[in-house]
Amino acid sequence: MPKVDILIEIMEFFNSQEKGFWITTQLAEVSLDLDADYLFTELSTADSLIQRMGRCNRKGQKSTDEPNVFVFTRDCSGVGPVYYKHLHESTLKNLIDGLWDWDFKWELVEKVYSESALYGTKYWERFKKAESYIKSLWEGADSLIRSKSEAQDLFRDINAVQVIPNQFKEEVESLLQEWERAKGDFVRRAKLLSNILEYSFSLPAWSIKELEKQKVHDRLGIYYIEGDYSEGTGFVLKPTADTEQVENIF
Repeated sequence: MPKVDILIEIMEFFNSQEKGFWITTQLAEVSLDLDADYLFTELSTADSLIQRMGRCNRKGQKSTDEPNVFVFTRDCSGVGPVYYKHLHESTLKNLIDGLWDWDFKWELVEKVYSESALYGTKYWERFKKAESYIKSLWEGADSLIRSKSEAQDLFRDINAVQVIPNQFKEEVESLLQEWERAKGDFVRRAKLLSNILEYSFSLPAWSIKELEKQKVHDRLGIYYIEGDYSEGTGFVLKPTADTEQVENIF
């Protein structure tokens, strides 16, 4: 099903009186204006968790006398590839059962992301390097000698690439051939490219090594990736794939 149709279906469901449940990735925590009755979620970092909670009782029209968010804290996915391990552990350490008000949410973020909590961690080191780099751009100190690769390394957590599971290679290659034959027909090529992108999703660029070896086309910034995909569970990166880390990415 095309992504646009899925989004429409999700929004129609949440705007109706229909009963049911939706299983989503963490992408839903920032991209959709949803108002769910309850949220069942794995533990993430403090900022992400609070953002995710915003999908529950979003309009503020439901009772808050009882908890409506349930957080699972064991064997959580995404620790390492998606979330810094120490931030995840710090969030768990500072969790409390019961009702949360805004004062506690603010206090939780401060405890996890305060300078004293972060000092000496890998996250802190990367933050200070990135801060120094940004200051150098304004001051003109070494902006001309910094390489593109250095900048990408500093900001790799927000540098994402589009990937396509290998199992869709046959379908994508067929669309690529049509795309090549449609040179000069802008509308046709745009439609074909859109069809190709329907098979893709984003992964952090740092999680995949030697991307050029897996590129789907010389003129497209899209890459094939090894993994298992199903409509029910989404995509799971194979530990044997050409990556920097062996953890699965969902």
